[in-house]
Amino acid sequence: MRRTTKRGVLLAAATATLPALASAQSPWPGGPVRILTPSPPGGSVDAVARVLATGLGRRYGDAWFVENRPGADGVVAAEAFVLSRPGSTLLFSAAGIYTAAPLMFAPLPYDTLTELIPITAPVTDFVGFVVLPDAPATRLPDFLLRAKAMPRQVTWATAPGAYLLLSAYFRANGIDVTYVSYRALTTMLPDVMAGRLDIAYLPLTPSLPLTCDRRLRLLAVTNAERAAAVPDVPIGRELAFPELELEGFPGMFGWKGMPSARRDEIAAHMCDIVADPAVAQKLLGMGG
Repeated sequence: MRRTTKRGVLLAAATATLPALASAQSPWPGGPVRILTPSPPGGSVDAVARVLATGLGRRYGDAWFVENRPGADGVVAAEAFVLSRPGSTLLFSAAGIYTAAPLMFAPLPYDTLTELIPITAPVTDFVGFVVLPDAPATRLPDFLLRAKAMPRQVTWATAPGAYLLLSAYFRANGIDVTYVSYRALTTMLPDVMAGRLDIAYLPLTPSLPLTCDRRLRLLAVTNAERAAAVPDVPIGRELAFPELELEGFPGMFGWKGMPSARRDEIAAHMCDIVADPAVAQKLLGMGG
């Protein structure tokens, strides 16, 4: 006859309670969720992040909020994200933090491939070139011809990912322009309006109010199709620049070790949020 020890009784009792304890655990997230973004308030990434935070908060029943961490072309926000407690924070950023930053800022203070887990990119940003309304060139082809005829005299600015592509385009076409680095995309616009910067290439969201008020001129958008918010503005392909077809893809990133089921669940919620007709109309009006 087998002797039952006190230790065996305790172990059996503890094992029996495991299913009950598991079922009693609160579902994720079980508390507030922070969405970090490298975009300052007013930028396109910030605007979309706030739409998503509202929608995700309604679905999960917890407080979701956006925290802006601009600086170092997104590296500041990404580093803060990877140092946060897993499960408490997500990162919503332009794709450049994943594609261009490893090429431009190596070594990074984190591992892009293992510590930034892509969830989904729920929207596409419309992006374009803005100049002063009284700039000498009123069309993109004219501006590029003028820049080619004035080596190093024309100044420009953009985001890290677009910088790599546009720099390659300028070099390939013999256009020698001077790049100016900015801490955030939205800080370029005052310098364009003051005449300190000749041209900026950025998402439409922060520049739309200024172009609608005729304080800036939008020369072209570079997406595959015209933007619903500015249907009269041509795309690069229509101006005989098919190689200038660039789009913005802001996306959500999860933490290292994030379960694939959780990633898929959040992605599905995000797609449902932007598919809502009212939300979609809002995003279209913002330049997305």
